[in-house]
Amino acid sequence: MSGSKTSFAVCMAAGIFVSRWISRIKADKHPAFAIHWLYWHLPASPLTTMRATPPSHIRRMVG
Repeated sequence: MSGSKTSFAVCMAAGIFVSRWISRIKADKHPAFAIHWLYWHLPASPLTTMRATPPSHIRRMVG
């Protein structure tokens, strides 16, 4: 995508837009908000699974 100056500028503008959008979403939230969001919304893989927590499709609270 960065073969020309125009496509480089478009990619740079998209990157700035996405980074500002993510920073607005994370404002006034827990520091690990992005990690929690990724855990609940991405499919399970060896990199995103956690041993001490239940799978993300189990959402019933017990207690």
